Amino acid sequence: MTQDRASGCVCASLSLAGQPTPIRPSLTANHENLATAGASRQPGRDMYRPYMGSQASVLAESADAAIDTVLGFVNTRFDGKGGRIERFGSVADFTAWAGERGLIRRETVSESEVVAARELRSALVTVLLAHADHPDVTGERLAAAERFLDHAGSLYPVRITLSARGSTVAAQSRGAAGVFGAVLAAANEIVQHDGWARMKGCCSPPCQHAFVDRTKNGAQRFCAPKCASRAAMRAMRERHRDAAD
Repeated sequence: MTQDRASGCVCASLSLAGQPTPIRPSLTANHENLATAGASRQPGRDMYRPYMGSQASVLAESADAAIDTVLGFVNTRFDGKGGRIERFGSVADFTAWAGERGLIRRETVSESEVVAARELRSALVTVLLAHADHPDVTGERLAAAERFLDHAGSLYPVRITLSARGSTVAAQSRGAAGVFGAVLAAANEIVQHDGWARMKGCCSPPCQHAFVDRTKNGAQRFCAPKCASRAAMRAMRERHRDAAD
């Protein structure tokens, strides 16, 4: 995260490692402005909890709004199974989704901004899948996603407000750009809580549902036992097929 001295706003830069320079090491973004985005619990944040390790506990208790904002944005894709519909398919779809979460009011959204929403979502999905060691995420694909996120951080800066109580980080812009800035700010807050690597995408195609890995060893690769079972059955069939050949 870098600061534009002229405007006083901060540009977020996210990568697989997720280690931007902290604004102030002793300050933690409050994200009170993002509370409405996380008003409804997302399935990926609450399901499949075999263990609550110390790091995951801290992340869950202190970054709920940020987690819900990122998961709420990423988990808007059609999942190929009929469980989720595409929420960014059109201007009307995106406007309805953002309006439901209080992220936009009467601002006009353009078709190009909806395309930008899908592109930002795709880049975030790639990084979350990489966190889960998804075999389809190549080094080239990950590098392209990180370059996109770096560019997005300069397009959708965030503003820091300091007070006696601490600090808040909010989107600098309004409308669709404000939505994107809010998502980047939320992702950066998760990074500051050392939880970015715990944000993952399900490795069972075509699911790719984003979730928080709360396991003790941080090795969870599937969003739910059903997806893990499906992947295991698929792998077993492939082994049998290879053996038959």
